[in-house]
Formats: sequence, structure tokens, C-alpha cells
Amino acid sequence: MVQYPRDGDGRLRTHRVTRGLFILRYVASNAGNGATHAAAPTIRVRPQNAADVELIAWPGALPNELAGPNDGLVLRAFRDTTITLEVMPSRAGGSVDAELHLEPVSRLAHGGFGRTDGIEVLAHVSRRGDVVIPAGEWICGPDYPMAIEGIEIRWPHRPPGLDVMTTVSVSKNGVRNLPTILTGKFAGTRGRAAPITGIELSLTGERARDFALRVDAVFLGSAVQSKRGRSISLIGPTGREPLVGLRLSIESVSTNGAARAVSTPPIQERPKSGANWGSGGRIRVFRGLKKGGSHPQIP
Repeated sequence: MVQYPRDGDGRLRTHRVTRGLFILRYVASNAGNGATHAAAPTIRVRPQNAADVELIAWPGALPNELAGPNDGLVLRAFRDTTITLEVMPSRAGGSVDAELHLEPVSRLAHGGFGRTDGIEVLAHVSRRGDVVIPAGEWICGPDYPMAIEGIEIRWPHRPPGLDVMTTVSVSKNGVRNLPTILTGKFAGTRGRAAPITGIELSLTGERARDFALRVDAVFLGSAVQSKRGRSISLIGPTGREPLVGLRLSIESVSTNGAARAVSTPPIQERPKSGANWGSGGRIRVFRGLKKGGSHPQIP
């Protein structure tokens, strides 16, 4: 489950999609009692690059829109790319609760979604408080930049002999470095108006050579920085700009140098009903498995 930040009249979220063929199904909404369109929000699907994805809708339907439960789209991705889901309530103050299934229907599509299952990143965001986002997804970011004041990497199924070291610098009456912490510990501050201005991440332990970090970061007023490796350092142009977007994943690296996202089945509870603007509505996307499997929940 991912809670969407407010963005005007809608809510936006980006997802990485691998090359292949998928069906995106609008399964249910608490607002529409799982079967009707009347009060359910509309979902708009937009590829980051229109040339990367072909969207095929039901006859007579808009090519990039799911009007309510029981609607669906076919996604034909020509290469690994990113799609944006925009959740539009049926009326002002209406529900933004929706449940979607994203099902791969080709061999290539079973390879993954460019995200890291089982790993979550808790971030303390200015004026929002603590949020928890699955690895491989943006915390704030280009579409919704807000100052990030602290992070905690949560990896309950972390392999033995592997850990992640995190060091951040924060700005409050000058820039200062905070102590290095390991997985499961919080790096940064809460409630001090001291945004992160620099971050260093390193894999450590005897298994470190088998994995790689992939990190995208946005500092206020600057372009997205993207880095990959066992040790990564990210900072703004002057070293004083607040971190306003972060996306982190961890990949396992095979002996031939190929990388794949770490895959550990997530364990999550089904969100409660009654989501709306006031209670922080939510959208849920489930990824389908091969024949014989179930639908684990992914944001």
C-alpha cells in the first residue's frame, strides 16, 4: 500500500515497468462498493515517454483512462520505462481509494518491475511527518518535491553478511554531518526544520560484492541525480540545497555483472475502507504472478 500525496485535484505515483506485455485491471474501490463507477475515482495512466508504451483500451473507452471498477487497459512496453498513475476523485473531497492488478502476460514481463520487494524506506518529510515507501519508488521527488529530514532503511529479510551504512548531513544554522547508522536505524532529524543536504550510502559486509545500490535524488532547484554502485554519495550543487526527492533500490549482481532487483515477498495488511481526502486516501496496485500463484500486494 502507498499513500498518495495531494497534488492539486489528483494524486500521482510513478511505477517502473519492464519491457513486455501487461494487463492493468481496476478491480475495486471502497467508494464504489467494488462494482460501480458512481463514486469511485478515475485512474489516468501516462507513460513517461509515449514512445515507450502503447496503451490499448476497451472499445469505446479512452485509451489512457480507467473510469471505475471492472475497467482495464493493456500495456505494451517496448522497453523498461516508467508510468504515472493519476487518481482523480469523482467529486471534490471524494474518495481516492482504488485497487488495481497489474498482470504480466508475456515472458519478458515476469522479470520484475525495477523495484525492491521486501525493503521499505521510512522518511520524515517536512510538514508531512513520517511516510513509508517501498524501495524503488519515489519519496517526494520531481512531481512532489518536499524537504526530507531523515530516512530509515527497513529490510526485514536482509541476507546474512550484508548491511547498509547511511550517513547524512543536515542544514540548521550551518551544515553538519550526523553519525553513520546501519539498516533499521534512523538517520537525520524530526521536527527541527533541518533538511538533509547530503547523503552517503554504502553496502558493507562479506556479501557486499554481490549487491549494488541504485539511487536517484533531487536537491532543491537541481536536476535528478542517478547513481549505481556499492558506495554512493549525493549532494546538491552548493552542498546546502535540501533533499526534496529520493528513490532507492538494492540489486543482486550475478557473476556476469547482470543485475536484478532483490525479491522478497512483502507482508502487508489490506488497507481499511473509507479512504477519502481527509483521511489520506490510498491506491493499491497488485502484481500478478505466474499461473498457480497468488497476487502479492505491491505499491
